[in-house]
Amino acid sequence: MSYVYVFFTKTAGELLVYGKKVHIPQTSIYYVGKGSGNRAYTKTYNEDVALFDRVFGRDVEIVEDGLTEEEAIILESNIIVQLKEEGTILTNRQLYRNLRSIVGASFVNVYKYNVPKFQEIE
Repeated sequence: MSYVYVFFTKTAGELLVYGKKVHIPQTSIYYVGKGSGNRAYTKTYNEDVALFDRVFGRDVEIVEDGLTEEEAIILESNIIVQLKEEGTILTNRQLYRNLRSIVGASFVNVYKYNVPKFQEIE
């Protein structure tokens, strides 16, 4: 069985996003994922996740457990889309790559997005 999880910040702070200083509040979600076993607690993701982890610390919340792989992919993607539409800054690289086989390429192409360029403030 699979689950969907989120990473959120332990502390508040600031980062440069496209060269502009942005305040990141405490408990801000910055990554949405799906997995099984202990993936949410042990996986190393990308350099942007590592930056958020270093600057703000990481807390993990399991959003929903006991899902099939397909249910987890769909829920993960729906959460990403909802958060992006609300203006949340996420470190996810793109919607889950296998989503295309479940809901069709047009959905994935519409919601594919570029990750902002993050930089630590020195």
